[in-house]
Amino acid sequence: MWNKSFIIVVFSSFFLSCIALWRASVGPSAERVMESVLSEMNKQPEVVAKIVIEGASKLQKTQEEQDRLRRIEKIRSKKLELLQDKHSPFMGNPNGDVVILSFFDYHCGYCRSAHDTLQKLLAQDKNIKIIYKEYPVLGDLTLSRAALAAQKQGKYSDFHTILMKSDANFSQENLIELAHKLKIDVKKFSTDMNSMETENRIKQNMSLGQSLDISATPTFVFGDNVIPGAISLAEFQAEIRKERLKKAR
Repeated sequence: MWNKSFIIVVFSSFFLSCIALWRASVGPSAERVMESVLSEMNKQPEVVAKIVIEGASKLQKTQEEQDRLRRIEKIRSKKLELLQDKHSPFMGNPNGDVVILSFFDYHCGYCRSAHDTLQKLLAQDKNIKIIYKEYPVLGDLTLSRAALAAQKQGKYSDFHTILMKSDANFSQENLIELAHKLKIDVKKFSTDMNSMETENRIKQNMSLGQSLDISATPTFVFGDNVIPGAISLAEFQAEIRKERLKKAR
């Protein structure tokens, strides 16, 4: 929300500039009318401030609604990439009636917090599907590459969970050790981790997220809604109820 004092100052400057231009183009009689109006405004500054703030608030709400509609249009135009990318890892029910997309970064502390919430959600609700979009906005692609390489051998869930429960300080040697511990073919893992295919998958996720104006992690997509931040379990459940109500109509 804009600062009230800032709104008043900006509006006043604009208004006075308009008056100066108007005075230059009208006669003395009209100018006296304007002086009378200004005199009344000076007597009731709180009324003027209220009108300005209400006008600015309406303008902001209009802008927010336009932004929301544009975002919905963008999401709908990307439905195929969001929901039907067969390469994207997921957890939960493959045929779940509600699909949540999670854009995340292993180096993001809020993402690790959100992971715990998502695990509770999956344990409580057996009819949801969570699609994971590796989205390393903080710059380092190493862990995302490793997780996608583990996915190639059916170990994404285990690998992802361990990374999310760690402090993300994994060296190349640590990742190889983890792969070995999870009975992953280490040679294939190393090859897949450094392949152009894996890099391109991450680039596709980044391009998709940017097209939806996702600039931070975690960010979740529910139906036509984009929800930023590590929201609570109750908030996830509320969004899921909304989606189910929409489908029931």
